Amino acid sequence: MSNAGDLVPDCTPGVPGCDKFYYWISNTPLEYFVTDDLTEDGRLTYVIKEADPLTGKLRDNPNAQAALQPNTNGAILQGGLFFAQSDTTFTVTLEVTDREGASSQAPITFICNGGIVNPKNEAPTILTVPEQLIAKGSALSGTLDLRDYFLDDYVAKEYLGVRSANRSPGFRVQLEDGLSVVRAVYPDSIYADTVRYAVFEKTNLLRESVLKVPYRIVEGVSVSGSVRDTEGGPLSGVRMSGFPYEVLTDAEGKYRAEVLIGWSGAVSPVLEGYTFSPDTLFYENLSSAQADRNYTGTFTGVFHTISGHVSLGSGEQPMIGVFMSGLPGNDEVLTDGEGNYTAQVPEGWSGTVTPVLEGFVFEPASMSYDDVMAPLASQDYGADVTPITGLIEPGPGREGLVLHPNPSHGSVAITVVDRTFLRGTLNIYTVRGRYMGTVPLESGKQVYNIGRESDAEILLPPGIYLIGLSLDGAAIGTTRLVVLNR
Repeated sequence: MSNAGDLVPDCTPGVPGCDKFYYWISNTPLEYFVTDDLTEDGRLTYVIKEADPLTGKLRDNPNAQAALQPNTNGAILQGGLFFAQSDTTFTVTLEVTDREGASSQAPITFICNGGIVNPKNEAPTILTVPEQLIAKGSALSGTLDLRDYFLDDYVAKEYLGVRSANRSPGFRVQLEDGLSVVRAVYPDSIYADTVRYAVFEKTNLLRESVLKVPYRIVEGVSVSGSVRDTEGGPLSGVRMSGFPYEVLTDAEGKYRAEVLIGWSGAVSPVLEGYTFSPDTLFYENLSSAQADRNYTGTFTGVFHTISGHVSLGSGEQPMIGVFMSGLPGNDEVLTDGEGNYTAQVPEGWSGTVTPVLEGFVFEPASMSYDDVMAPLASQDYGADVTPITGLIEPGPGREGLVLHPNPSHGSVAITVVDRTFLRGTLNIYTVRGRYMGTVPLESGKQVYNIGRESDAEILLPPGIYLIGLSLDGAAIGTTRLVVLNR
């Protein structure tokens, strides 16, 4: 317990001629000392067996008090001893009952030393913390173990707690079990400030001290690279162990860390189910940026197959060449000549697969997977043609094209609406820009056939095509043609 107001009498209470007395108080949060296997701390019932439940005064010592004050995490035990004439102790019994009616009891002893005969309980002692540096651009500091910078005269370090008392507008605190990480609010600026913490005795919240840690952002150097699998695909979520703070690869398998000039360390990628080459890269006394520090991951676990079918409309017409976006690996996964697709994914893989083919919409639009642990078949999609108006957007004073049928099963009639041109062309490309051919236009002729019985030797396999119309040297516009399986 501590003297109220930290006052020490100017004479020894109880000695003839001294009319002074001691007044001791304490606040003890029971959450640090009471646990239950099923019931949350805030739903336990607390009783001091020797105390009046209303006033907290002890029945056999009216000058002593052990009152219980409920809080969200259980209760705070408020101790008090008034008009004491000497250093002393007193003991009470705490009984705790859970929701099932089971209870336990334990003694609690209050130590009352006034500082004249026996040393009084002082607040925790704070040691000097050296300035902590953060590399500009990194945002996060390294982990600082605050427990190395305080001690106490009465209680062991395990009974000392730390909480944030930060008032700095430039830094935010992440604190757990005495381990602190500071986040810079303005990571791309150079500045300094002090972060504050409160160190307290868990046995007595009235014994508290302020721990100050100076932080400064300084110029640093970067270390960057990528992590890919053996097929060249990116590996995301890889933890780059060895940097001063947590660094993970992004969706493209890339990572970047800012470290202090002069930093030395060893960085190893870590991802369950993978081994890496190299397994570690070493750095010593860095003075310049390090780029292309790359790793290759080899999967050593189990693969599972995801497979399905993509079809048009009622399902009778298979869709060929649909790109199944989102599956792992560097190679594109496309539906085959029967509209089927298959892919290998590592056990535990999570992601979203989206079918993509220009000119079509799909149902469902995508499928999401979380922690794949077994083969998944019949992951099927239905396709429908994106609505096509059939008439391209013409230029000023011009009309465009009408395609029929569209979609087509091999042959299409193209009607040139404009009759006033002297010369013109139809230029045909795939949606990926591959040139397929040109159909010259004749003045006065409006309808041109492409495919079987065509006006030009241009055969279009199933797919999506762009047909551009040029009249009298001017580009009129482009329309889309869908060719299905015959």
